Amino acid sequence: MIENESIQLLETKAQDLPQIIEIEKKYVQFVGQYNLAQHKKVTTNQNEKHLSVFNKSDNALIGYVILAGILNKNRVIEFRRIALLKRGLGYGKPIVKLIKEICFKQYKANKVWLDVYTDNERAIRLYVKEGFVKEKRVKQPNKNGRSVYMMSITK
Repeated sequence: MIENESIQLLETKAQDLPQIIEIEKKYVQFVGQYNLAQHKKVTTNQNEKHLSVFNKSDNALIGYVILAGILNKNRVIEFRRIALLKRGLGYGKPIVKLIKEICFKQYKANKVWLDVYTDNERAIRLYVKEGFVKEKRVKQPNKNGRSVYMMSITK
């Protein structure tokens, strides 16, 4: 679907889902958890996009991304999820850049938004560097009282 010199984002295939679920489990403190049926549902929902992230040098699956609201009439897309097999390898920034390109160029979004736990400082730094701004802080009563920042970037 879209790539740069080191990574490729492709529509997720059913055979990738078990590995994606394992990647997701590694970051339960920062990433919502879907079961196999929920992931499959996203792959078939026309208003959502489930993308697998591959390292181009060895074609290894290194993560995934979920976008929601791609058919939103107001052209506002939710960057719902990103999870990587290993953190700290420099994949986050190029993935976020590609996501912005997909949202703004391919889907003609006016705005992309996300929520991120307030204690996920590494992710927050990345999003801020990539132009996302904090809109508000929201306490999540169903998440042990943890708060999230609602962040967005506009075209």
